[in-house]
Amino acid sequence: LVQLPCNNSVVCNHVQDASVCRSLAEGHLPADNGAWMCGEVPRELPSWGTVVYPFVYIPISTLLLLSLLLKVLNRLYRTAAKSERAHKFITNYIGSRDHHFPRNVEIVIFLSWVQIILSVFVMGSFVFRTYTQSLPVNLRNLEFGCSCVFILNYIYGAFRNEFHGDYVWDKETLVDLFTIPGAIFGYFIIDQSGKDWLSLGFLRLVPALACFERLGELGALYTGGSEIVQHITRMAFRFAAFVACFGSFVLVFEILGDPVRVSGAHIRTGMGEIDFFTVGYWICETISLVGYGDFTPSTVLSRFVTILTMVSGFVVFTFEVGKIVSMIDKGKRGVGSYVPKNRDHVILVGGGVQNLDETFMTAFLDELYHVSYRSAWPDLVLMTCGAESLNKAKDMFNHNLSREARQRVKFLDGSILNNSDLKRCACGNAKLVWILADTTGTSDPFDEDKENILRALSLSVRYPTTPMMLMLLMPESKNKALSVGIPRQRCFCLNEIKGGLFWQSCCCIGFNTMMSNLMVTTEAEVH
Repeated sequence: LVQLPCNNSVVCNHVQDASVCRSLAEGHLPADNGAWMCGEVPRELPSWGTVVYPFVYIPISTLLLLSLLLKVLNRLYRTAAKSERAHKFITNYIGSRDHHFPRNVEIVIFLSWVQIILSVFVMGSFVFRTYTQSLPVNLRNLEFGCSCVFILNYIYGAFRNEFHGDYVWDKETLVDLFTIPGAIFGYFIIDQSGKDWLSLGFLRLVPALACFERLGELGALYTGGSEIVQHITRMAFRFAAFVACFGSFVLVFEILGDPVRVSGAHIRTGMGEIDFFTVGYWICETISLVGYGDFTPSTVLSRFVTILTMVSGFVVFTFEVGKIVSMIDKGKRGVGSYVPKNRDHVILVGGGVQNLDETFMTAFLDELYHVSYRSAWPDLVLMTCGAESLNKAKDMFNHNLSREARQRVKFLDGSILNNSDLKRCACGNAKLVWILADTTGTSDPFDEDKENILRALSLSVRYPTTPMMLMLLMPESKNKALSVGIPRQRCFCLNEIKGGLFWQSCCCIGFNTMMSNLMVTTEAEVH
């Protein structure tokens, strides 16, 4: 069994006779050499020049065009959504940014399953291409059909996100931009050299994984099994997608080789042919304690640096990972800190946070995070005392807030009476501090007001320039608050407001309705 080239570039894979093998080795070919050899002419592999248009130029051009198009479509969407019939259709069958899933979730489930099946098919097509190094016509047509379905799913997702400009930067839509245009380009413009079989179809596993998670969120993925079994199933799917995507990336880059500007830039040393990227790769390999052995330092100084790299890398990596785990644990237990951002933040404290009144808090959040002024949404820092009340607040907020609004909420465990906890809330930079009273009726109103007045004094002494709003229950408590120096415009009595509204409604029928409509933002104002 030998592998020798002959004069017609055919590779000899199998020779029956030893004398013929010796003749081939000496370069003497028998007259009927074709009978002694089998194999095919080696195919020329794709290069960066053949994939730069479908892999780079076309996706980036499509990204820029869609960014401009979505701005126009967003305005048209807002105009069309004013119609009651259109609004009802969107709510029932499409969804929106605030209500990501429509009322009829069957269409989302169906599209998710279609996305998963077709994405797995495209991944299988990628594997088939790499083994055959070809792209049959039937397979090309099937992938074009899959791309059309992916386009429809992209449009549906754009509708669900209200054609917002940031939709093009979502991980699922970025995969669409780097896979769909290239497939359509390859369908209409066929490379006659046969080097167009390489694709980025393996990236379709990313939206497939997102659809898999979405089905689990909708409860449409499992019909039985314990929570551990379900978690193992999701973990296995994630791991398979991780291995397939990164392995495919390595395969693609090995097929394409180094770009022209990178290839040929190696420096021949005792360690081997190296350059900046090669050394960076080797350092990461050393720090991670993998050590493939493909490169070995040859000088004393470089070996000494390698020892320092391994020791310091292990220590730093362990320390940083422990720090990250500690931060995650603190965030879950509410003992972390709020980091101010380039936007306003509001702080909620008091008995109304300790003992949540879900009806009252839901109305408060509906006004604070109303869709009509999404661009001006502030961050919300909620501070309560005790793990039980903290977990109850998290559950209530997760149930009543949209995903985008939940990302602006920070839960902390502490007391406003402590200066360290005030610093954790970044009270000095707060736009407003709300001290809410307990409206559940489980605590004595006079005791509740006393505690809230103490909270207000603690804040005003340490941060006198920070605006606050003190909510009290009893009219007598308001006089006490004024007597200790709390400004009149910074405190109000709930029962006093109730009594005043009741009296005004008796004098003027419909007064309560008018005031309610003036103070409550409605859906009509969004349009």
